[in-house]
Amino acid sequence: MQVNVLGATGGAGAAIAAALLEADLEVVAVNRTGSAPIANKRAADIGSVEGTRDAVDGADVVVMAAQPPYHRWPELFPPMLERVVD
Repeated sequence: MQVNVLGATGGAGAAIAAALLEADLEVVAVNRTGSAPIANKRAADIGSVEGTRDAVDGADVVVMAAQPPYHRWPELFPPMLERVVD
């Protein structure tokens, strides 16, 4: 089972990715830069529909741990979450 963790280098995302790896699941760490301390990583920006498609490609399960800066949540978080759910 492939689990794509969006925001895998943030506090929550990194902890979730580590726990999933320990449970012997296939984890894809997704963030904007593609840098993560695990082997299977992917660069994708969920600020766009195409970037979101890239982020979730091949996943059986998606963990949404990505978030914009808190002061921009009202404008950015709802459409970001809608793209991931779609």
